[in-house]
Amino acid sequence: MPSLLPATERQAVWRRLGICVVIGSALCACEPAEQTPPAHRLATPGLPDIARAQPVALTLEQVSEAFALGSPATALQRETMRAQLAGAVVRWQIRVYDIESAAGGRFRVVSEPPLGGRGPGLSLLHVQALVTPRGEADRRLLAAARTGDTLLIQGEIQDIVLRTAVVIDPAIVVPPASATHP
Repeated sequence: MPSLLPATERQAVWRRLGICVVIGSALCACEPAEQTPPAHRLATPGLPDIARAQPVALTLEQVSEAFALGSPATALQRETMRAQLAGAVVRWQIRVYDIESAAGGRFRVVSEPPLGGRGPGLSLLHVQALVTPRGEADRRLLAAARTGDTLLIQGEIQDIVLRTAVVIDPAIVVPPASATHP
């Protein structure tokens, strides 16, 4: 069935819809609900375990494309990916949207949603990582980071929520000097 709106108006409608969804997801994500660990995981690894863990090969871009609105990935494929990632350690470079203090001397690092991915869908996926600084250098790095800067984080994925947020906890920031990928 042909569309009643011209192409430029359709694009404007999709942009407005995307902005509304981003704002709505940001508002919902500000105070995340209590997370219950997946049943297959017996204990949350500590920071030394996270630092030594071999991250999975899946990139943030691949996850973002699969969970994008209008993505060719099916609900079954997304659910399979979500189940495989729960409890997995990732090492991802993210663009900072915001950093705020969290309980226990940790920091909540929120990434920007990706800009124009390679896939056909509209990706709203962002990362929410609860980062524990391992020393004063990590604290300074987090305190100096600004919106739009990139950080390399490594941590355990707890969940992917509403196709919009990847919750990573615990997480560490990988300093630039040791940021070579394994």
